Amino acid sequence: MPIAYCLLPIAYCLLPFAFCLLPIALPYVFAYIKKYFTWPVTLTFLFFLSYSLKQEVFKS
Repeated sequence: MPIAYCLLPIAYCLLPFAFCLLPIALPYVFAYIKKYFTWPVTLTFLFFLSYSLKQEVFKS
C-alpha cells in the first residue's frame, strides 16, 4: 500500500496534462464508442448505470 501513497502526488502532477490531452483524445474515444457501442449495448449500459445510481441514492 505505501507504493500507492508515493504515486498519488505524481498522479496529481499529471492531472493537468491529462486535461490538456483530453481534447486530443476525445475524437478517438468517440470513434471507439461509435464502433463498439451499438444502441442495445449503450441502452443496457445506461440502464445498469441508472440502476446502480438509484441503489446508491436509496442506500443513504
